[in-house]
Amino acid sequence: EMSVHPDLAWEKIKPTQVFLDDPRKKGKAYDPTTNIRFVCMSDTHNRPLRNHYFIPPGDVYLHAGDFTKTGIVEDVKSFNSFLGQLSQQFPVRIVTAGNRDQCMDPNLPDFNFKEENLDLITNANYLINASIDVYGYKVYASPCSPDLHFRSEERRVGKECRSRWS
Repeated sequence: EMSVHPDLAWEKIKPTQVFLDDPRKKGKAYDPTTNIRFVCMSDTHNRPLRNHYFIPPGDVYLHAGDFTKTGIVEDVKSFNSFLGQLSQQFPVRIVTAGNRDQCMDPNLPDFNFKEENLDLITNANYLINASIDVYGYKVYASPCSPDLHFRSEERRVGKECRSRWS
């Protein structure tokens, strides 16, 4: 039920969330030598990102999948172009595929997957069940998600997902 009504999911987890004041509100300037700002997005579905979303400044841009609407190569190329526009704003950009990004999933050859599709993301670090060191922190990204009925990189919840994530 919570997947159909995300507000219910938020109300359930809200009491466990920790909210920190922005240090800039207290007269403290952002210090890039002691702070790292991650900006995380997902499920943008090939919308014109610059026009559709406010993207705050940061050090690391992380897109957690579903950057295409229907998993076609043209959407991946468009998204990669957008990532190129972020190169000045974000020194590090990390991307993994989501359940809609079928052309990026080697397990779905019937959905226009070709090995060269993996080279379409040139303006970010594209991770598939892999990690990268970012300012001394390990960032792991996996396109694997729980089974959502016939989408890219879906696995049954439990051991199958954990085997990919460990």
